[in-house]
Amino acid sequence: MQKIKSFHADFRYIIPLAVHPIQPCVLSSGKLWDWNKGWKCTRTFATSSVIFQVMFNQEDTNSFAAALQDGTIEVWSLDSPVRNYTLSGHLDQVNCLDFFRRDNHQYLITGSNDCTAKIWDLQEMACIHTVEAIMSPVIFAISLPGRPYLVTGSKHRTVQVWSSTDFRLVRTVNLQAGGPVRGLVCLMDSRRVAIGQSNSLSIMEIDDEEAVASEGSK
Repeated sequence: MQKIKSFHADFRYIIPLAVHPIQPCVLSSGKLWDWNKGWKCTRTFATSSVIFQVMFNQEDTNSFAAALQDGTIEVWSLDSPVRNYTLSGHLDQVNCLDFFRRDNHQYLITGSNDCTAKIWDLQEMACIHTVEAIMSPVIFAISLPGRPYLVTGSKHRTVQVWSSTDFRLVRTVNLQAGGPVRGLVCLMDSRRVAIGQSNSLSIMEIDDEEAVASEGSK
């Protein structure tokens, strides 16, 4: 491994990064950096608060969504300095978000310190469902590509699997050690989800019968 570039970007917080799926750009701290132009900042997006997660829309790669400390979600276009719209409804900071598709519509799942996850219809620009059975700040949330599941991870070492069809709870997994859930990622072309915690890494498998089993830890 060899470092090929470093540069000062005047970051004052721990900032999430998102790599554009087709363009030579990285989004961070409300700034778009182009590595083909020597990591020049090509655009700045003046979000209303500190960003906790940012994600490009895989179906519309000219847009992205940002989860903010003030409890809102902002949706932006890369070619405009003005946000497209704001989604409001959480009562505390929004920690995470992910895009998913259901009934030929695109949706967004968000997780917050208010101990809820919300489902947003991006066509209607409105919340259509609130998941309230979590009982802990939601630190991470993902959708499983090609499978009808959403997965949330909480501050209190709990991972929950939800149906993306009717948003019912499918299974809860209590992680006995390792600390808060810090990250979730679906392994490519797999039924497995990697769970990152403060002190451990676990693998969880979701089968076609909606059962969940812990594969291991550390």
